[in-house]
Amino acid sequence: MQEILSAKCDTIVEALDAEFGTSAEYLLPKGGIFIWVTLPDAVDTTKLAEVALAEGVALNPGAGWSSDPESGRHRLRLCFGHPSHKDIREGVARLAEICHRETGIPVRSANTQRD
Repeated sequence: MQEILSAKCDTIVEALDAEFGTSAEYLLPKGGIFIWVTLPDAVDTTKLAEVALAEGVALNPGAGWSSDPESGRHRLRLCFGHPSHKDIREGVARLAEICHRETGIPVRSANTQRD
């Protein structure tokens, strides 16, 4: 199980790097099934979560998982335990598209300027 989750963690990190670039900060988890991601202050992850869920992409906004909701406002938690590697890559790509459309972030994706 540890090998499987480690490989999925690698997949989500690669997807985050490719789709969000330097717009997303994260610490590699030492275990578990989720990764915490910090986006620029302009991104309200509670609003982002509502739009993303309506489009089939689920995420946990940081405000609901923080003792200080304001400090978690631009953070999110992504689960990588259950989805397949393909679903992880596609989900992060769709999340980046939605985030860009709603906030203008990330400006680049897969080393390509977004319109």
